[in-house]
Amino acid sequence: MMMNELRGKSDYGYDDVTMIARLMTEYFVVVTRPDSLFNNLDDVMTAIKSDPGGVAVGAANDDQAPFDLLVSAAGGDAATVNYVPFEGGGDQITALRQGGISVAIGGVSEFIDLVTAGDLQPLGVLAEERLPGLDAPTAREQGLDVTVSNWRGLYGPPEMPEFAVSYWQNVLGEMVESPTWKQIAERNQFTTTFMTGEEFHAFLVETQVDLKAALEEGQ
Repeated sequence: MMMNELRGKSDYGYDDVTMIARLMTEYFVVVTRPDSLFNNLDDVMTAIKSDPGGVAVGAANDDQAPFDLLVSAAGGDAATVNYVPFEGGGDQITALRQGGISVAIGGVSEFIDLVTAGDLQPLGVLAEERLPGLDAPTAREQGLDVTVSNWRGLYGPPEMPEFAVSYWQNVLGEMVESPTWKQIAERNQFTTTFMTGEEFHAFLVETQVDLKAALEEGQ
């Protein structure tokens, strides 16, 4: 929603609906093949600064902004990144295996199974600290102060009645404490970040500002 509004693809943003609750957060991770010459994020950033066209980066359109921030943090020009757009992790994985791209960036859940199996090599996760179950250093550990995540939540129509908003906030608050939710979150490397009310609104405002800055970095 935010990316489409900021890119001019949609006239509507979070102020045009009733935001109910933030449920979870999924962090971005940069991956490559196990036999790649890249062993960490510094290797990738050095190569991009030296020869931007020589490093093909697989990324969905919405996932390019986080990678732009990494390049900028490393002192490179994000506008020069050689992106190969993909709709999802499956296509990225195929392209990595076939040598069509050098690295890929996406949500942890898209790659976690192949990373665990040793079929993909994680170079860095854009989280504040290392994630349980993912043997990968953070970007911060590697000198790149970039933490970006993809959050998921629920919203309703404009002018949604307050009693309905409260009902769903209460139900969802109970849901994220259930054993089933916790099992699904652990399996998919989702971090539960339940949030409502003024705290949620402040998060939305801050996130919109950060995304706008990230998009401007890549222009």
